[in-house]
Amino acid sequence: GLQLELLAAARKTGISVVMTAEQGGPRPDAWRGVHEGVLFMAGSAADDGTLGFPEFGPDGKAVPESGMRFLGRVEEGSAAPTNSLNGMVICPRHMGMRQYKAPEESQELTADLTRSRDPLPFPDEYHAAGFEYPRELLALWDQATAKKPCTGIAANDSRPVHPLGGSLHGFNLRLLTTHILARDLTEPLIREALTNGHVYVAHDWLCDPTGFMFGAVNNLGVFTMGDPALMFGKSRLMAILPLPAKLRLIHKGAVIYETMGTNLNFEVKEAGPYRVEAWLTVDGEDRPWI
Repeated sequence: GLQLELLAAARKTGISVVMTAEQGGPRPDAWRGVHEGVLFMAGSAADDGTLGFPEFGPDGKAVPESGMRFLGRVEEGSAAPTNSLNGMVICPRHMGMRQYKAPEESQELTADLTRSRDPLPFPDEYHAAGFEYPRELLALWDQATAKKPCTGIAANDSRPVHPLGGSLHGFNLRLLTTHILARDLTEPLIREALTNGHVYVAHDWLCDPTGFMFGAVNNLGVFTMGDPALMFGKSRLMAILPLPAKLRLIHKGAVIYETMGTNLNFEVKEAGPYRVEAWLTVDGEDRPWI
């Protein structure tokens, strides 16, 4: 079934946490807990566009009005991201069949794919070509974080969508990932990290972002992404990357600093929420990575 496929895809791509949100969920048979080294968390997708991940009681039933809630369909004009929600989807990957409606000139390619034993010869590039920088979503996220903490997450549509049949879960998981900073693979620690914004979103197909860090430092200490930091003395924002990239620092929805390299170091003069983006140049095109 779907859960076995998701487990196989997670193990293949190195994913440690799979969070499923289904209409009318969480289903009684939905996986929870650690399965073969992968932590599963079950949730629901509501009609108002929110994704809920409730806590469960000793009887195995979801506790009403508990857990985390994220706004999942901002682009469709649902509830405001600041309404008692923990965060919002800032990078959606809705894999629809409409993306695969081949034009006439690609009939030869379609025929080649039909003859291929693999679903796609270049799956990452094929799917990622349809992704656009979510400018409007990020603008809404900037507006939300200006009012209250709001965790930004990624969301993938895990339904099999390949026009020739078969499943592409593994490729979906690899294309767009929420990286969670937690000390151990337990549900309480994962919930704590997501609630406090100790996460970042990355397109892993471009490059493995492991080692990326973003935070603030001053005489009071070091503060990681998602944490509040008091303006004290010379407060600096710092980002570290595993390889050189184009870095953009954004404050109140505007790019205030840009640099190229493996690190960013910026002295903060004004309070408020800051976020960073890393872009990679691939085949002459700038693509958002982190």
